[in-house]
This record gives sequence, structure tokens and C-alpha cells, in this order.
Amino acid sequence: MKMTRAEALRSLIARIAGVFAVVLFAGLLFTFEYPPVLSVQTGFRGMALEQNFHPASVVALAAANKVPAPQDPADPDGAPASEVYQNVQVLGDLNENQFVRVMAAMTEWVSPEQGCTYCHAEGEELSADTLYTKKVARRMLQMTRDINVNWQPHVAATGVTCYTCHRGNPVPAHIWFNEPGQPHAIGALGNPAGQNQPAVLAGLASLPLIR
Repeated sequence: MKMTRAEALRSLIARIAGVFAVVLFAGLLFTFEYPPVLSVQTGFRGMALEQNFHPASVVALAAANKVPAPQDPADPDGAPASEVYQNVQVLGDLNENQFVRVMAAMTEWVSPEQGCTYCHAEGEELSADTLYTKKVARRMLQMTRDINVNWQPHVAATGVTCYTCHRGNPVPAHIWFNEPGQPHAIGALGNPAGQNQPAVLAGLASLPLIR
């Protein structure tokens, strides 16, 4: 039997509604977390500063942020590294044993797969600055020391190490850079000074941007 135009339209609407219902159900099924969910209040009441956590997510996050075991303590007795090794521009105040300990830790934290050859050209003296990565590593050591000495109100007694950002990757997995912000109008009215713009890098939170 041939359907009338009204019947065909109703059939089409029913199909569209069925597809929409399936998509909605799948979205609800895979979007919301199943109980139990832990709720932690991180601010004053009434400020909507609660954080919800799923126990499985907390366990996975803790495992991903587990710090490797430290290197064995270095013998405090030893000649200054600057006298034992050549071209030591940053860590010369350490003794030779402490210097080797730092190099071993850097290799484990930054280039565990590449090893020492990530910064030192294979077959050349370790003092050579042939590879650009060695020059960058030297600047990274200077940066780390500056943060731990001059930024203690921020890093406190915890401090930072190569592992803080690298996590076993030569290049950190999450590279930080200045967020250009959302498109907005030109002029005074279009310049929010980095305020109240939900940013993807900040988890869609309205946080000030440092420019």
C-alpha cells in the first residue's frame, strides 16, 4: 500500500526521533560516571568550589604521578666536578660523585630510552657541546636552580626537578605557551585583559592569562 505524504512524514519523524533517542542514550551512558563518586569541598560553602572524584580515576592519577625512586646517595667526599671534568659550566660546585648522580637522574627522568647519547654525541668527548640538546639541558639546569632558590614562596620545600615536567619524555608531553585567547572585537570593549574567558587549556575555566 502506498503511503500518503502525511504518513511518510510521520514515518520520517519517527526514524529521526529513534536515532536521536539512541544517540542521547549512548551519550548519557558514557558521559556520567557511575557511583561511588567522592565529593571534596575545596573552598568556602556556597562558592561552588566542590570537586567530584571517581575512586578509579584517583588511583589512575596517583599511578601516573608516581615519582621514580631516587638515585643512591652520593659520597660527600670527592673533588669538585669542575676540576675533574671539562666544560662543567653549571654544576661545578658539586663534587664528582654528586655530579655523576645528577647526570644519572637526568637520564632517567628525561631520556630513559635514548640514554646519555641524547645530549652527548656518540664517539665524542663528554665535554663537547656538539649537540643542541646538551646546550638546552644546561639552560634547564640553570632554570631549575633559579626556581628552587628564588621562587620558594611558590615551590616551597618541594621544589622542582627535571621530572616535574618531563616525566620520562625528552620533550614534555604538555608544552606550555601563552594562550592567544578567544576571538573578540577590536578596541577597548573587546579587550577583557585575559579575564572571564573560558580557556580550553584551563579546563574551560575563566582564569586570568599571563601575557
